[in-house]
Amino acid sequence: MSERKPQSRAVKVLHSTPLKVRLADTDAAGRLYFAAWLQKAHEVFEEWMDRCGLPLSRLVKMPVIIPVVECRAEYRLPVLLGDALECSLTLHELREKSFTVEITARRESATVATAQITHVAVQRQTGSPCTLPEIIVKKLQNPSSSDS
Repeated sequence: MSERKPQSRAVKVLHSTPLKVRLADTDAAGRLYFAAWLQKAHEVFEEWMDRCGLPLSRLVKMPVIIPVVECRAEYRLPVLLGDALECSLTLHELREKSFTVEITARRESATVATAQITHVAVQRQTGSPCTLPEIIVKKLQNPSSSDS
């Protein structure tokens, strides 16, 4: 198989969902705890996978798994207990063996936080990197077929 060239620039929204900041998501100052945002961002990704018909509970049992190998977060504005956010998931980059999704949280029209999470395909038995399963590539490239 020829190497897939990286695709950059998040363009199409794969999934969006509301998020309310709960007490367990905050620090002692009542603001969104930094690690809680990464957890919430990954939950947005998991929700999209469920809607695609590829729940992680099924994927973790397959011969090729897609663990997280890198993540980064940016906190642009304070997020407080009780805030209602809208989170969107976009494809940031797609490579032959990995992909990066970006999750953006907005309050009204203002972006309050972003996260980028990179997954890599590895053989379950050996842990060796491998080509992404075609079913995942198709879902990432064709968002209209994802929310069914």
